[in-house]
Amino acid sequence: MKIYNAVGYSIVALYALACMAYAPPHIGALGGLVVGAVYFLVCWFMGGLYLSSVIHMGIAHRALDYQEWIIARLHRSAATRAAADRDRIGGPAPRAPVPVQPTQRPEIALGAGPPR
Repeated sequence: MKIYNAVGYSIVALYALACMAYAPPHIGALGGLVVGAVYFLVCWFMGGLYLSSVIHMGIAHRALDYQEWIIARLHRSAATRAAADRDRIGGPAPRAPVPVQPTQRPEIALGAGPPR
């Protein structure tokens, strides 16, 4: 087992123990565990599925207006991860990075002219 898996599982186990330990007496430890598990799953869903979908729609489909520094930061982060993966597994040298240029969105309305 990798260390990050052990750390993750131990955090989840400690969370479960805390839910049982701090549960109100009228619902008991098992009830506290159930409430904590539901809360955990809802937060996991919101952070893992919903948020990633919103970010994908905003960036890939230009459904949201982001500040240029956010896009530049994401671009640098992806390039850093790619370089780390390449160093770890080997592979060809990358091509020169393409600078992130500000884009202008065309108007959505019918009859709009060409993009500015």
